[in-house]
Amino acid sequence: NVLAMAIDDASENSGIPVDEIMATAGMNNNEFFNQLWVIPKELKETLKKMSKGRDRGILGNTAKVLTTWWKKAVLYSPTRNLRYNLRNFTGDLDAVIAGNPGILTPKFAGRAFKELISHFRGKETTQDLKDFLERSGGELKVESINFSDQQLKLFDEVMEENKENPSSSLTRKSWGLIKKFFAKEVQITQLRENWLRYAAYLAYKEDMEQNNGVPTSWGASNKDEVMTHSNIKDKAYKMSNDLLGNYDEISEVGKQLRDMLIPFWSWQEVNLKRYYRLIRNGVKGDNAGEFTKRLLIGQTTKIPYYAVAGASTFAKISLLTMMIQAFNRFVFPDDDDELPNDVKYRPHITLGKVDGKVYYFDRIGALADAADWLSLDSIVLDAKELANGQQSLGGYMKKMAQAPVSKVIGQLNPMLKMPIELATGRSLYPDAFHSRTIKDNGQYLAQTVGLEWPYKAIAGKSRSDADELTKLLLYSVDPDEAAYYQTLDKVRQFQERVLDKHFNGFATTKRGQVLRDLKTAMRYKDKAAVRRYLREYAKLDGTPQGLKTSLKAMNPLNGLSKDEKKKFLKWISADDKKFLRRAMKYYQDLIKNF
Repeated sequence: NVLAMAIDDASENSGIPVDEIMATAGMNNNEFFNQLWVIPKELKETLKKMSKGRDRGILGNTAKVLTTWWKKAVLYSPTRNLRYNLRNFTGDLDAVIAGNPGILTPKFAGRAFKELISHFRGKETTQDLKDFLERSGGELKVESINFSDQQLKLFDEVMEENKENPSSSLTRKSWGLIKKFFAKEVQITQLRENWLRYAAYLAYKEDMEQNNGVPTSWGASNKDEVMTHSNIKDKAYKMSNDLLGNYDEISEVGKQLRDMLIPFWSWQEVNLKRYYRLIRNGVKGDNAGEFTKRLLIGQTTKIPYYAVAGASTFAKISLLTMMIQAFNRFVFPDDDDELPNDVKYRPHITLGKVDGKVYYFDRIGALADAADWLSLDSIVLDAKELANGQQSLGGYMKKMAQAPVSKVIGQLNPMLKMPIELATGRSLYPDAFHSRTIKDNGQYLAQTVGLEWPYKAIAGKSRSDADELTKLLLYSVDPDEAAYYQTLDKVRQFQERVLDKHFNGFATTKRGQVLRDLKTAMRYKDKAAVRRYLREYAKLDGTPQGLKTSLKAMNPLNGLSKDEKKKFLKWISADDKKFLRRAMKYYQDLIKNF
C-alpha cells in the first residue's frame, strides 16, 4: 500500500501516468510485487510475524478464540448493542470536544455523515472518503470486534447442511433474519465508529492545507510522529486516528493483554494515551520540555501563560461533563437528587421521571473512564465525604491505590475470572476489594453474556418486562428502592470506617436463595410468585419464625446496636438522612403484608 501510494503521488506531482512510471521502471502491474526487494532484517522479521500471526500454543490459541467469541456475544447482544454504541459515541464526542471541537460543525461532521451513508448504500464514494479508507486498510474500522463475511458464510454452510433436518432448532427463514440483524448491527457500529473519525480527518486535512502542511493544534498526537509524514492526507489520518483511538497502534504488550487477559484492553490503552497527550499538548504546546526547563533555571516569565493554557485545557477536557451536569441541575434537579450516589456523582444524563421512576443514562464520555484508574471519577463525592468527616485522607489515599488493581481485576478475561468467582461465590466486579455475593449462578452466567432478561423469563424470575425493554437503551430506578440500597451501602461504610467491622457477605443456600427470590417478588408485587416461593420455602423446612427473622433483617439499620444507630445518625450528612427516611418507608411498604 505504501509503495502504491508513493507511485500515485509521483504520478500526481509529475503529471506522468502511473502506467508510464511502471513501464519506465521495467515493471507492470502483475509483476510489481514479485520483484526482489532489499530491505533491513528488522523489517523482514516484522513482515514475517505479520504474515504468520502469533503462535501462542494450543491453550493460548484456544483462549483467544473463546475470548473473541465472548466479545462478540457481549458487544452484539441485542440487549447491549444500543447502549454500547451510545456510550462509545459519547466517548468519541468527549475526545473531539477536548481535542478539536470544530470537527462537530456541519462542515465536517455533517459532510462526513452524508458521505458515509452514501457509501453504505452503495452509491457514490467521494475521493476524500476513498483516501481515508485507503489509509485505514481499505475498509471501515470497528473498534473492538466484527462478524466477518467468512464467519457469516460459515453459518450459512451449517444451515445448508441442516436444512433437511426437521429437528434443526433454526429454520432457514429465521436464520436469514438473524443474519440480517447482525449485519445491520455491524453496519450501525461501523457508521458510529467512523463518523467522527472521518470528520476529524476532513477537519485536519483542511487545516493543514491552509497552513502549509502544519496543523494549528496537535490534538492528541505527537508532533514528531505527525511531521515524519510528507503527505497532508497521511498527517490528517494520523491525527484523526490519534484523537479517536489508534487501535492499530496498540503496543505488543497491549495486544497480548487484549488477546489473553483483558479483552477490552485496547480501549484502556488508547484512552489513557489520548488524554495524556491532550493534556501535554494543551499545557506545554510544541516544546514539551520548555515548561520544566524554565522552572529549573528560574525563568518564570511564561508561568502565567502555562497556567492559563492548563486551565483552558482542563476546561475543554471536562466540557462535556460540565454541560450534561448543567443540564441535569437546570432541567431535572429534583429527579437528579433522587439518583443513587454511584450514578449522581459520575457523568450521567438525567431524563426525568415517568410513573415514579427516574430515567437516566450513565457512564457518559471517555474522561471518567480514564479518571477511574485513580478513583478520580467520583472526586466530587469523595471531596464532600472528606469535608464532612465521613472519610479520612488516609482512607481516600488507600482507595486511590486500590483503584487500578480493582479495575484490572474487574476487566480480566471471564474465562479466567468466572471459575474463581463461581467457586468462591463472590463477584469481583465492580470493586475487587468489596466483593459481592453471587446470589444466583445461572443469572450471573447469563448476565456475563448479556442474556439476563431471557434467563429471568425462562427461570420464571419476578421482573418487569417494561423495565427490561427500557434497559435496551436507558436505565431507570425507583427512588425509594435506590434510597434503600444506598442506605445499606452507607451503613456498610460506617461499620468499616468508624466501627472497624468488616463483613465478607454470606454463604448461599437453597433456602436462602428462595427467600431472596421471595423478597424480589415482593418488590415487584408479583403475588403469584410470592405464593410460589412461600410454598418452596415451606418444602425446604422453612419456618414462620425464620421468615420473620429474614424480613426483620431487611431493615436498613439491621446490624447496628442502639448506641451505634445514634452514632450513625450523627455521622451521616443531611442528604444521607433524607435517603434514610425514604429507605425506611420502602422497607415498611415492602413488609407490611407479612
